[in-house]
Amino acid sequence: MHNPWFLQTVDAAGRFDPVRYCVESTPDFPQRIDTLETSVKAALDRWHSEFSNAYVPVNTFYSAGAKVQATVTVNTWNFVRAESCDTDQVKLRFQFGFLKPEQAENFKSFGTDPSRFIGLTIRTDYDVTRMQGAGFIYIAPDRGDAPYRNLDVPDGAWEGPEGLYKLQSIIVHELGHVHGLQHSADMSSIMSERFAESLFSQDGNVVVQALMALNSRVFFANVQRPSGLSSAHSLNKNALKFLGMETLTSRDSGGIPFYELQLSYDLNGINISKIAFGQGPGSTTPIARARFSDGGQRRYEPLINLWLPKGQLVYTKIDQRLLQGPARVEVQNAGELEIIASGEKKPFFIQYSPSTVQLGGVVDGRKEPDLLSYSVQSPDAKSPSGWQQ
Repeated sequence: MHNPWFLQTVDAAGRFDPVRYCVESTPDFPQRIDTLETSVKAALDRWHSEFSNAYVPVNTFYSAGAKVQATVTVNTWNFVRAESCDTDQVKLRFQFGFLKPEQAENFKSFGTDPSRFIGLTIRTDYDVTRMQGAGFIYIAPDRGDAPYRNLDVPDGAWEGPEGLYKLQSIIVHELGHVHGLQHSADMSSIMSERFAESLFSQDGNVVVQALMALNSRVFFANVQRPSGLSSAHSLNKNALKFLGMETLTSRDSGGIPFYELQLSYDLNGINISKIAFGQGPGSTTPIARARFSDGGQRRYEPLINLWLPKGQLVYTKIDQRLLQGPARVEVQNAGELEIIASGEKKPFFIQYSPSTVQLGGVVDGRKEPDLLSYSVQSPDAKSPSGWQQ
């Protein structure tokens, strides 16, 4: 059962129940305890921001002849740090660099070696009536008597500023499990099963990868068309033909034409422009104008499904056992694209989600769904955009 540990519920006095958490570390953990507390708070805020933008479907059905509606509201905002972990009121413990003896013994009894993992989220208790959980997030030490033995992760992973960026990303990943998110098959997702290993990949800048993971809007949002996107592209033959750019000059790198393109949106469509290299967004050449011919189709993919156990008292008059929770939203639009230089018109389609924008069209009679791809980041993202082919 992968239910969120904490739903938004109220106590007997009608007040929202807070979730009390604590942060502990070993004396030799590379980052100071106050830095860890700040990192945990930032990760909690990160998920609160994601869920605040979530599309939350209303589950409507009939129970005992009456129409019933219910929503799944995950508590991501009412978290209060306790000064000490030595209290039963603490429901979520962040343990940096150590396992308690009874925790280590439990791993042993299940035949699991915790040193194989750089981070783990373990739920130790679940109140069925209130549908509230409790447990701990364990971040493995990179030194000492029992360091991680993950071959994909180098020694000293948590040291210095780069180590802190990676650590913050791991905390966000593990908190995703607390909020009910399972592992994703998307290797670029922060919830990928091998997300930790991907942070330490030798391909690319590790710090940028960590910042992208923290700042990319990769989960929830009621998708809105971005006001402007700009990215450098290595355009293949089909993309060049579709945009009427086969005869335009370009900066050449190893025989591959590179362009920096800008997409700007209004209520009716998209403008596509070519940006002169080294001259900034102000030096643009209009390439094409796309007009939407429909209002767009939205697809909702629930990322959290709530299983209702027998004996629960949170949802009343409900016979069914599964509710849909916060969802990822994707929007598809179609229309007509006009090449400004030639006046030629052709059909196009565009799909945008919280994380990407993809533009496609028909080239030589074949539907090409991904002629251009753009990464979409949160407004506060500080990392550079990736170059996409």
